[in-house]
Amino acid sequence: MELKHLRAFEAAASLLSFHKAAKQLGRAQSSVSALIKALEDDLGLPLFERRGKRVALTGAGRRLLAYARTMLALADEAKADVAKEARSQGAVSVRLPESLEARLAPAVLTGFRKKHPDVAVRFLPCAADSLEDDLRKGLVDLALLYADAFTAPNLEVETVGYERITPVAAPNHPLAGKNRVSNADLAGETLLLPTSECACAAMVLNILAEDGLAPGSMLAFNSPAALTACAEAGLGAAVVPRRVVASALADGALAVLPWERGEPEIPVRMARHADKWISPVLWDFMDMVRNAAGDEA
Repeated sequence: MELKHLRAFEAAASLLSFHKAAKQLGRAQSSVSALIKALEDDLGLPLFERRGKRVALTGAGRRLLAYARTMLALADEAKADVAKEARSQGAVSVRLPESLEARLAPAVLTGFRKKHPDVAVRFLPCAADSLEDDLRKGLVDLALLYADAFTAPNLEVETVGYERITPVAAPNHPLAGKNRVSNADLAGETLLLPTSECACAAMVLNILAEDGLAPGSMLAFNSPAALTACAEAGLGAAVVPRRVVASALADGALAVLPWERGEPEIPVRMARHADKWISPVLWDFMDMVRNAAGDEA
């Protein structure tokens, strides 16, 4: 005795018509008849008296109808309660670079907390070397990263936005007064770069390598705030996602360098394990990330 049998029986018993029951359930009439026949075979009793094109409940059918309605109502209540629990509780864990966290967290969490106030959200540092393993084991639900290209077995990866990579320096830096900054100019300066494990620094070094260049001196930072502070102090030219230094640019503490390459874009990727079940809560979070990451810089 399964719920699908009881639903077919309850509909036919309430409407006293297999045809109307089939229409209500969105099934073929033959399917409804087969479900009720299977239920009768399971019970070993007829539930309907067939009188030509009309049907009537037998005594067993009348007794079963009360039980069927109770069981179906209980099943619907359980489904609704579990779905409500899944929507309103749980946790979401995301691995991402600190600069993306600073940019996306306020926009994503503002809407997410209104819809799911009881769901815990954990943001963890980006670690490309353990990313696939963490997603496969379920240690994190999602990963966001800067990556010109990123593929891995068993991962679903989508591009959710782009970041402009911008060279900046203190306003009194020698390069800040030039009309055009070449790759050779940058290679001749101390470069301040975000750590390469999330691919931004790798893009910059690859661009220089196209001209056979490498920076003579390089300082790599895990903290965007520390990188920005060192650039403001005149320790070198920084090449970073533009949003990392947006406030410093607006305040005049840093100036954009007129790089001959302009402001190349690096994709922002969102990755999850291909076999992971996506709860309604996680779907909502992913949609909010898509909206926030797609905003123009």
